[in-house]
Amino acid sequence: FIRLSPERAVLPFGGGAYFRLMPLTMFTMGVRSILKKEAAYVFYMHPWEIDAGQPKVEQASRFSRFKHYKNIETTEAQLEMLIESFADCRFAACKDYVNDGARLTEKSLLSPLSSLG
Repeated sequence: FIRLSPERAVLPFGGGAYFRLMPLTMFTMGVRSILKKEAAYVFYMHPWEIDAGQPKVEQASRFSRFKHYKNIETTEAQLEMLIESFADCRFAACKDYVNDGARLTEKSLLSPLSSLG
C-alpha cells in the first residue's frame, strides 16, 4: 500500500484485481514509489487473472463479476508491459527469496541492477 498524501486514500499496489482495474501508468508509478522507499516489492497474481476464456459465473453478483472479469482480456499484455518497464530490476520468486535469504540481500529483489554491484 502507498499513501499519496496524508489527506488522500491509501492505494493498494500488490497486484491482483488492483492491477487489472488500475491504469498501468498509475500502477507502475506506485511500484516505483514503493521501490524508492523499500528494498523490495512483492507482486501477486492468480493464474485465472490472465485466462480470458474461463467460464463465466453468471450467478455471481454484479459487483463480483466486475471485480473478477473486468480487464481480464488485457491483463496478460499489461503484465508483460509492467515487467518490461522494470527491465532495470531483478525479479525473484518469493520462495527463492525466503529459501535463499542468506545469499540474497534485501536490495536484490526488484531493485535496480546497478545497485547490486
